[in-house]
Order: sequence, then structure tokens, then C-alpha cells
Amino acid sequence: MAARTRHVRERGRGDNQLAKLLMSIDERGKIHLHEDAMREISAVREDIAVVSIAGMARTGKSFILDLLTEGRGTFKIGHSQRACTKGLWYCLTEAKIDGRMTPLLVVDTEGLNALDTDATFDATILTLSILISSFFIYNSMGRLDPTSFENLHLVCEIAERVRVRAKVGRGSADDDAFGEVMPHFLWVLRDHQHNLVDERGREIPPQMYLEDALKDERRGRGDVDRRNRTRQALKRMFEHRDLITLVRPLADERDLNAMDRIPESELREEFKEGLQHLKRTIYRHLRVKTLFGDALSGQSLVHIVRKYVDAINTGAVPEIESAWDERRQRELGAAEVERRVRREVETGRRVARYIPMEVSSESGGVLDAMEVERLRRIDPATHGLDALRGILK
Repeated sequence: MAARTRHVRERGRGDNQLAKLLMSIDERGKIHLHEDAMREISAVREDIAVVSIAGMARTGKSFILDLLTEGRGTFKIGHSQRACTKGLWYCLTEAKIDGRMTPLLVVDTEGLNALDTDATFDATILTLSILISSFFIYNSMGRLDPTSFENLHLVCEIAERVRVRAKVGRGSADDDAFGEVMPHFLWVLRDHQHNLVDERGREIPPQMYLEDALKDERRGRGDVDRRNRTRQALKRMFEHRDLITLVRPLADERDLNAMDRIPESELREEFKEGLQHLKRTIYRHLRVKTLFGDALSGQSLVHIVRKYVDAINTGAVPEIESAWDERRQRELGAAEVERRVRREVETGRRVARYIPMEVSSESGGVLDAMEVERLRRIDPATHGLDALRGILK
């Protein structure tokens, strides 16, 4: 189950920092993709899994992601109220999924409700991290209470900002299709010091505790309707959901800001056991990224990300089905071109048996194996199918 990190270091992140910039958001709310990242991920032609994490600023998200890269400090842990993760950062690694080693993209996000961000910025961060993931972790402190759902109200905006099916209206029956495209959802409660109990005080398992918390409030302080809309959005978007609790890792709260420098031997045993349980839970449910039942390669993921970003940057609603259909048509077209090339190569081989070598080598209608290999390395999403088809004329 262990993940193996590809040790590619990014300048300026420290000697032990492996995470690299995936995308950033400027002061105007525009998203900027980091092209080095796009090229690296696009080079992954196999099916890819994606784990991302989000949560309030200063809640130790990065420390959890280090579990998946087998390194302390892969994702930077900060030491002040200023969030350390500006935009989205990533590490490309691999993990055993369904019995075979599979490429794994691990994504860290800037903390929500940071001092220098607003609700629009937070909604963009949360939307992108959820859309690209096959497994999404939401990290928060304490217990599930009204404040927890106040902090997650942006999930309602995501339900409005994203359209799954292209032919339905915004916020309509489209909601039923969320299960086909949304990731597995894991809520991690950090520094949880109490037993999980129901409203009668009876101890219950984490899954039941989460489902009880997702029931609508009948009465309460503040904006009860808004909190209930958040609960409904969570249930609508994430059919597969779990909850895990972690105790405080250190007895001395002053040491929490230096977690990446604290020896593992000084962490509380109960916390270390909780981390191993968390890791097992992630790998038990981790799958490759799929849309409508089709697995995505790294190359396909990059195409989808570009479509989402283009839509958000122009004020449009990301349409998941449209973005994926376009990519599928390109892949199907490329596959047909390759089949035609292979047929022509095989035809050329058969013809070459009956004609002199000097004639076959000069024949303009026969492609050799080296030409086929060159075709296979061309990304139709980048070069276009017309360029490929031109070779066959």
C-alpha cells in the first residue's frame, strides 16, 4: 500500500520540499495553470488517481498529505497565520490500487478563510480541488457542530457553479448525476478529544456520527436554513462519504507549528495509530479518476483541467459532460487514425515480400514502424487530428 514518490525538487521550497506549483489565482480571481506541471502530468498516459485536501487555514492539511508521499515536509507546514499554500501544489507519486502500481497525483490547497482571501477565492479553490479528485479530504478541527457547516457553506456554491450534464438547467435534476463524477469524500476531524455520541449520549461509530450530523437542524441559532442547505448539498454531491477523527498529536500546543521538525517518536501513540488508520482508509477507497464510468489518464486530466479553468476564468459554468465528451471524441479519433496507420504498415509489410527492397523503401504509400511510433507520441489534444490525418494522405 505504500506510495513511492518521484523525487523531483522545486527550487525555493526548501531542501526537503518536493511539492510543486499546479495552479495559482491572482488578485483579480483569474486562475493561472503552471505549464511545467501540465506537461509533467500530461506525460502520464496511464489511468491516474487524484487525492486532494482542503480545509480552514492553519489546520494541518499538509501534514496529512505527507502520509501519501512517505516524507516529512513534502508539503510545507507554515509557522504563522499567513497560509503557506498559495493556490494548489502537487506531488506526482504512485500507489498500489486494485493490485497494481498506479500513478497518483497528490494535491494540497491554500487554506480556506485565510486572512488575505475572500469567499470567491475560496470557492474557486474548493471547486477545482473537488472537480479534479477521485478522493477528496476535508480537514477541520474539533467536532461537527453548526460552525462546521457554516464553514462549509461554499459547497452550496459549487452545486450552483458546476453543471454535470450540458442539457439541463443550473441547479436542476442535474443534481442526480453528481454521483457519476464526484470523488469519495472523507471528513477528517483533527484534535478531536471526545467520544462520538448521538443525541442521546450513546457512543456511535464515525460513519453514523457523520450521517447524524448531516440531518437537518429543526431549530438553532444563526442561519439554520443556510446550514441545512450545506448539509443537503454535501449529501447530494458526495454519495460515498466517510469520517475519521484524530487526537491532538502533541501535548504542548506550542509545538504544533513545528510539526514537520518534531521527531515521530515524540508524537502521541494514539495520534500515530490514527494516522495509520487514516492511511488505510484512503488506500482502501482510492480509485483512479473517472467521469461517467471512463477512467482518465494524466493526459486526459490535463485536458479537463484546462476546460474547467477556461470556463471559470470567463465567468461561465464548468460543464463536466461537455468537457469530457470533447476529450473522448479526440481520443476516439486518434485511435482510428492509429488503426489506419497500423493497417497501412501491415499492408506495406505484405507487399514488401513480393517486391524488391529498393522499391518498397521508396514507396510513398508505406509507413515504417518508426513513423508509427512517432504518431503514437503525438497528443491529438495539442496538435489536432488534422495533422495526423495529413500524414496518411
